[in-house]
Amino acid sequence: MEITTTDLVAFLGKVPGFKDLPETDVKQKILPIVGISQFEPGQTIIKHGDTPHTLFIIYQGRVHGLAITQDGKEHHFFIHEGNVFGEFALVSNQRRNSTIVAGAPTICLTLDIDTFQQIMMRDARFTKAFFILIGQRIIERTSKLEVTKYKWSDKYKIGVPEVDDQHKRLFDAINELGTFLENSTDEEDQHIKIQNFLIEITNYTEKHFRDEERLMEKTEAPWLAEHKQVHQALLANVVSFREKIVLLSHKDEQLHIMQQVHKFMGNWLIEHILQEDLSFGVYFKEQESRQPQS
Repeated sequence: MEITTTDLVAFLGKVPGFKDLPETDVKQKILPIVGISQFEPGQTIIKHGDTPHTLFIIYQGRVHGLAITQDGKEHHFFIHEGNVFGEFALVSNQRRNSTIVAGAPTICLTLDIDTFQQIMMRDARFTKAFFILIGQRIIERTSKLEVTKYKWSDKYKIGVPEVDDQHKRLFDAINELGTFLENSTDEEDQHIKIQNFLIEITNYTEKHFRDEERLMEKTEAPWLAEHKQVHQALLANVVSFREKIVLLSHKDEQLHIMQQVHKFMGNWLIEHILQEDLSFGVYFKEQESRQPQS
């Protein structure tokens, strides 16, 4: 994928921390130090404990982050196109406190931290913009986690009935978990209910992925291998959640992990449908229309 200077200037004009800067500053101060990196689905971009050297801006794709809070709990977050991550290194020399993994084929613009800090020191507008951004991120990542209703609508239909029906069932399953979390009490069989849900969602998700990949193979979709990587990365996360639940004995910790599962699955499903599956729906219908009429 070729990214031109014009593309970069237009893109950075919409990115938090950069969008309020004059175009001349972006061209003269930022573009000369921008690098471009590509990541496969499931590939680790930042690892917890790493020494920070790079600021990342998502040009295309999405990432999944995992941080450990001060009280030892997991906090999952999601960053999409046009957003920055790794920005805390601009104000702290501490090692990375999160692990960031590509959730889809992802292209990031990269900026060397030391070089960018020098620019900030010379220009107070950059400093102000990024302190505001960092403050917003702290609020986002420390706010109380609410149970979200993931409402199915026609905008998620890709036009392949078999796939649409399965997607709707996944929405239902995620919302059933949300209802359980909203109404959970100190039940003796809570641990069993959680385990059963994780087994059910894993099995159904695996079936859905097999069916979807079968349709892609049938129509010789050119991005099949890439799509499989996205699926495998999701399943690896679900399996990881299941393994963590088994190790937890305290009911509050179990519920906290399940809140994270709910958030993770809901966000992943919506983004996956809108960014990958809708494209397949268009391709599938085009291939079907080319088949000879009987």
